[in-house]
Amino acid sequence: MIEYDLSFPQITTQGTRTPWDLEVFLYKGAPSTDRKIVIEAIKRGDFGTVETKRIPLVFAFHEALTCFIVKGKARTTLINNLLILRDLYAWADTHSEEMTVESVVNSFCLWTEYLLERVHIKQNMAERTAYSMAAKMSNLIARALKLEGMKPGRNVLCLTRITRPEDKKEILGIQNDKDNVKKLFEFGNILTAICSSLDVNTIRGELPIYISAPNNIVIEVAGRLLKPNLDLSTITDENLLRAATRSRRAMLDSEHIFEKNARFPILRLRVECELLIFIAQTGMNLSQAEQIDKSNYRWQTNGEDFDVFRVYKNRRQGDALFCCFKAYRNHFNTYLSWLEDTGLSDHDNRLFPFFGRSMGGKGEKSAATFKSTRLVFKKIGKTFYSPKTLRSNRVNWILRYTKDSKLTANMVAHDESTLLRHYEKPDYQSVATEIIQFHSNNQQAYSPPGPGVCIAERQPVTISNFSTNSPDPDCISSDGCLFCDKHRDIMNMDYCWKLSSYAYLKKLELNILYSSVDREKDPNYRVLERIMKKLESISKENKNQLKWVEQANDSVRAGIFHPYWDGHIRLMEIVI
Repeated sequence: MIEYDLSFPQITTQGTRTPWDLEVFLYKGAPSTDRKIVIEAIKRGDFGTVETKRIPLVFAFHEALTCFIVKGKARTTLINNLLILRDLYAWADTHSEEMTVESVVNSFCLWTEYLLERVHIKQNMAERTAYSMAAKMSNLIARALKLEGMKPGRNVLCLTRITRPEDKKEILGIQNDKDNVKKLFEFGNILTAICSSLDVNTIRGELPIYISAPNNIVIEVAGRLLKPNLDLSTITDENLLRAATRSRRAMLDSEHIFEKNARFPILRLRVECELLIFIAQTGMNLSQAEQIDKSNYRWQTNGEDFDVFRVYKNRRQGDALFCCFKAYRNHFNTYLSWLEDTGLSDHDNRLFPFFGRSMGGKGEKSAATFKSTRLVFKKIGKTFYSPKTLRSNRVNWILRYTKDSKLTANMVAHDESTLLRHYEKPDYQSVATEIIQFHSNNQQAYSPPGPGVCIAERQPVTISNFSTNSPDPDCISSDGCLFCDKHRDIMNMDYCWKLSSYAYLKKLELNILYSSVDREKDPNYRVLERIMKKLESISKENKNQLKWVEQANDSVRAGIFHPYWDGHIRLMEIVI
């Protein structure tokens, strides 16, 4: 049997992890078999002989993936591409697709239909997941077939019915902004509480661990205990009682922290939380942050921030690694000491070491999935923020604080166009402020005969919802002013008092001139109706404006009228 070298020695594996080898794609039925046993099964001849038609395409995929490795693609990205490629070949075997150079594009299109079926009919896959898989696979196929063009992968994807799902648009409003900020700060406080509580002594102590977070939140950290709240007094079997007690007891001084499998998830939980705090502070991309090496650092003040530099033994000043706020320095130094005390630094030189398993630190390096942190926040019913969301909120906070897109883009290492297109999110308060500034700069206010202000003196225009029997707009009478499109309200207490007093004057005029049957035909009734609608609209905006309207109405009921209308009202009351 001919053996083909389709492995990836550049993708390092440790422990019991199975190396990746594209040779399995040459045998029908092999891609869907467990990777741990498939190579031995191939050697035994369980999958028959090699499908010779597949050889050119598999070699092309191997060359494309090797190019990705040479270009420095992240290990996580390569593994994801291999998993998706394996899924495609497993589907092809089930549906009798040949998977050749000539048929791969057609097979890919049929595979995307299978993804759409999972999304819309079986509903066991998210729409964004299907799009991500199809996009990665189309780029890999374009690379393998050496297609030409600006974006050949996109051209392949356009042959399918897969489309990019629309992003969910957030509701714009004051309350929504306040809720997001409140939840974001709560998220950060909980992360800090977890990191502060999980010191070496606590991790080596008895299980489960209970962490007190702000707002009376208690977080249970049980490691790998299946029943953390088990009452040991209810166990009658001596062997089970001995095992349960042993798994919960504090570690002995002679025991290394990696010797206890139950402690390793706790270590990973803190590393995840530290990484999230680091991203929120520095704005660094996740793929860069999880690969940054641990070293000695020199701190240099830069205004309100700290620039961090590596310190080399020859005292040569290195490049800046990241920039963070001053308050983060003590927290970061505490974390560096924690890495030394736990022994994680002895097994991994990364600043945020992640392993797929324990085994004394010999497990294969893994990516930051934040599964432990997500589970903690799910248990306590709080919102979890992904690294992408944290970076986006940080960018928008800086943008709102500086009000300078060029400066913000420079601070977060982006082009200004990229910042505005992918990161900037409008907030209600900023939008309202900009609208007010626009009208202040572009609409000169004039004093009209009626309450409020006018933006175009001597240019009366009828309002859009003009009703029958309403006064014609003019610049002479107060009634006509209210029905002009150039009239503007003033959001303050005095204006509400002025409207309420004017409404009382209109009521007096209607009581004198008409009976209850005929009054609705008079233009004064339309004026009164418009005033009441204005007061109702103002009161519905927020609680402060509601108080203005209520206080204005109370003043009028008490006989305290606005000076603008007080004389007219007194004369009308004498006539009555």
